[in-house]
Amino acid sequence: MTIFMGMQYERTEWLYAPGFVYHQYDAITRELGMIFPYRPTWEQDERFPLVVYVPGAAWHRQELYNDVPKYTRLAEQGTVFAIVQVRESDIAPFPAQIEDIHRAVLWLIDHAEQFHIDTSRIFLAGNSSGGHLALMTAFSKAHGKYIPDGIQDYSIAGVIALAASSDIRMCLSSPWQPEWGKRPTTCLMGAETDEECAERADAATCKNYVTPDVILPRVLLFHYAEDPVVNCQMSRDLYTRLTKSDYKKAIYYELAGCAHGGNAFWTPELVNAMAKFIAAPSQNMMDQYGELLDITPEERRFLSYVRKRPPMYIGEYSLRGLANFLDGYHAALLTHDLQYKYSILSRQFHDFVCRKYGYSACMGYVNAILQQMPDGKEAVELFFEYLDEFLEENGFKKLEHVNPLTGDC
Repeated sequence: MTIFMGMQYERTEWLYAPGFVYHQYDAITRELGMIFPYRPTWEQDERFPLVVYVPGAAWHRQELYNDVPKYTRLAEQGTVFAIVQVRESDIAPFPAQIEDIHRAVLWLIDHAEQFHIDTSRIFLAGNSSGGHLALMTAFSKAHGKYIPDGIQDYSIAGVIALAASSDIRMCLSSPWQPEWGKRPTTCLMGAETDEECAERADAATCKNYVTPDVILPRVLLFHYAEDPVVNCQMSRDLYTRLTKSDYKKAIYYELAGCAHGGNAFWTPELVNAMAKFIAAPSQNMMDQYGELLDITPEERRFLSYVRKRPPMYIGEYSLRGLANFLDGYHAALLTHDLQYKYSILSRQFHDFVCRKYGYSACMGYVNAILQQMPDGKEAVELFFEYLDEFLEENGFKKLEHVNPLTGDC
């Protein structure tokens, strides 16, 4: 017999429960499914961010439960995950789906204690047509539009859109055969013809709601460059419009390859990107602490030690190893709720390095540098050169040159 002593395991379980009715429209019932945290006992009233996810189905009837195993990957990063059914366009045209999402959020707020939801951190999300609806709900709400009577005000912390069909007019330009029936976009807008749909398209096109005078939530976009269903130009155009309005609020990952859904959007890398987006400070926090934080004196000295003798700290000359080391430090900051006070590397540093090579910021500084040279001593040294340059460009001091053994500068 083998006995294992002192086994460590995660105390929080993530349970799945379907079939919660959030609204009844005469004979039409709309429901949602939940992936939520559970412990036999809670030592304190711990709350988690909420992701309200709208599965795509070309605005027709959705399948709510096929992708639950994929959704669980994000839930287990520390979120409550609600999968929302909206009225399909066959029975209710736009903006009925927006109204449904608001009503679903209201139901979730009313049940926040039951599911340990932090109502100050509500994120809307979705794929394909669901991504369009998530974006439209957040954007139109900011403009005070399509909000049903009786809905209490609430704050949307951000939107995550996967291959979103965000431009209805552009959807109308995609190939379509008459024998396929009515276009999904035409059906969505309650129109009989594509021409009639075109007249109504602007009201449901997301980029039209990006205006200098209205504050929108943060946005995280994903799209495969060769998406065979939804043209990625839609996400490119939306990102361009958002960045012209306020760069801090938009992140766009354009991914190499030909995919529209399925596992392609639920890889560990993309799930981690979603989790980081959810964990990032709210706009109120950024206003309070400032978006770009200098390196503290202690961090500056420590990085100088690492610069002098990298193998002493990461075992070898490796930029990926150094990045993993710094990510561990950042995780420690998050654990102790210090990420708004200390920051070894800001998000802008990724942009700074990527711009040198003409890359999108979503590539990250590690991949940008390693596209130019193999991982090793030269790559590590170039990282520190860029860090000094970045600090100086933003009005901060460069790293000190110290002796790691004596601590002398």
